[in-house]
Amino acid sequence: MSRFFVKNIRSKKLWDEVGDVYGYMTLIVSIEYQKDGGNSGWLTVVKADDAYLGIPSFFTDDEDRFEKYVDHYDDSKTFTDKEGGIQADPDFKPVRVDSFEGIDLNFDDSFDEHDDMYYGLYDRILNSKRDNEAAQFLRFVIALITSGENEADELIELAKDRYIDEIDIPVCEMERRYLNRSVN
Repeated sequence: MSRFFVKNIRSKKLWDEVGDVYGYMTLIVSIEYQKDGGNSGWLTVVKADDAYLGIPSFFTDDEDRFEKYVDHYDDSKTFTDKEGGIQADPDFKPVRVDSFEGIDLNFDDSFDEHDDMYYGLYDRILNSKRDNEAAQFLRFVIALITSGENEADELIELAKDRYIDEIDIPVCEMERRYLNRSVN
């Protein structure tokens, strides 16, 4: 079993003109982790659209690229490139990951609601091998990206500079809804 140590967490919300009116925004969360004293890595989650449910995209990096993600998704920092595309940094092209430590992060388009997408992810996380510490790490990540501002700050303080298996990850509202649905 590989243990996950949470070294650092960076988070930023980006609001555009539409977001100010309708509550839509882009949330970017980068978590620096270390597995059993090995090299550090970064898991970045970009969640766009609805402040609570938005569809998350997962990215991994060997180094801190948080500011590049912020610039890439911040509409105010983009420019038109030679091909007519809009981007902030022509050398930064984030590539979504399909899985993390053996847990499938793909979402198909067959879900009727955003909740169903998260329920599918919870199915994969909670039914993964018991010794897969990444499952608890991802459970923490979902709690963090679906929580309110105050809850997010508490979760960050709870996890920073600790092993994920040493913290009691609270059941977030999304997980509670998943568990209630599973019981019914």
